[in-house]
Amino acid sequence: MIGLGGTTIFMKIGDEIQEVVPKLLRKYNVPGISLSIIHADGESYNYNYGYVDKKNKDLVHTFTRFQVASVSKPITAWGILKLVEDKMLDLDSHAVEYIKKWRLPESDYHNNITIRQILSHTAGLSVSGYYGTTTRNSGFNIVDSLMGKARTKERVYVKQNPSERFDYSGGGYSILQLIIEEITGMSFSDFMYVHILSPLGMSNSTFNPDRMGDVILTSGHDAFGKRLPHRYYVEQAAAGLYTTSQDLTKFMIANMRQDRVDSILNPLLQPSTIKLMHTRIRRDIPYGLGFSVNTINKTRIVSHRGANMGWQSIISMVPDKGIGIVILTNSNNGCNVIHELMEIWFRDQVNASLSEFNKKLMNIQKRHPISIKFVEKWQMITHQLNMKK
Repeated sequence: MIGLGGTTIFMKIGDEIQEVVPKLLRKYNVPGISLSIIHADGESYNYNYGYVDKKNKDLVHTFTRFQVASVSKPITAWGILKLVEDKMLDLDSHAVEYIKKWRLPESDYHNNITIRQILSHTAGLSVSGYYGTTTRNSGFNIVDSLMGKARTKERVYVKQNPSERFDYSGGGYSILQLIIEEITGMSFSDFMYVHILSPLGMSNSTFNPDRMGDVILTSGHDAFGKRLPHRYYVEQAAAGLYTTSQDLTKFMIANMRQDRVDSILNPLLQPSTIKLMHTRIRRDIPYGLGFSVNTINKTRIVSHRGANMGWQSIISMVPDKGIGIVILTNSNNGCNVIHELMEIWFRDQVNASLSEFNKKLMNIQKRHPISIKFVEKWQMITHQLNMKK
């Protein structure tokens, strides 16, 4: 727990969480969870339940790391916007201007996509997500990934007219990873640690699995509770962050501290930059620069979901009210726990109910374990076929 005070409303949701979370873990066969309820004045409450590994029964605690999948993207976006503020990048410059080690396959549009379009998933790029590898040192780097050498279906190319529509692309964030490395001369993980994670006080976070040290990492589990092999991602910007709910609390507070800069809560980005990131790129597109942006009950919700094989996560906040929530789980069934906890949070904190439409927009729908298992099998089969090509 961070902070000792708290209003009645925070105590109310805290009491409900302590009552309901153990029941949800049993109901959905989820081994472990770490979550935080956040207020932007620095007050937040951290809760940890269940097991790091269902078999070994090691307990989840405050410093237990989770793989948070696509929640990596908003942190990566902070790295890009830091370079924009430092005048090393321009949001509306063409991405190809910054890349020498790799070229987008030729098309009618490959020279025209911008950094802004990539951040907002409007660049028309391929590869929605990544499967990862069970080998820590696979021999592949980010250029190999962009070229599709590891998996042919993960080759990144422009598949449609940029700015035509929203089309989620993890592949675009792999391009951003390469751009950061090329213009800074640092590895992506080093740059992010030195310039983003460390200044924000996220000392238990890393994009580099070789820097995990002795800190406990949760094991991912499938829909039936079976421990899954650990998966590694050279596509760190899109899917590779290891972190804790407490560290993500610090990131969320920095995002909600828009009235000042050069403080302990937000030492990095100008308030105008953060506001830009939290604003829809276009009215009909539910995404800003690195964040999903939706309006529910006249309230702006800034969030991002994460789903790697064996892990499910979400960060969600209301910057105008200074409130937020982080939920990290180590199971493919974690989506169902997230679904129920988000309903509670919206009801008690946002004073709103979630329609099925809004749940779909935020990717927090409920899923049956059988359908989750089917997806697991399908991903495994397509991955194996992909590797044979």
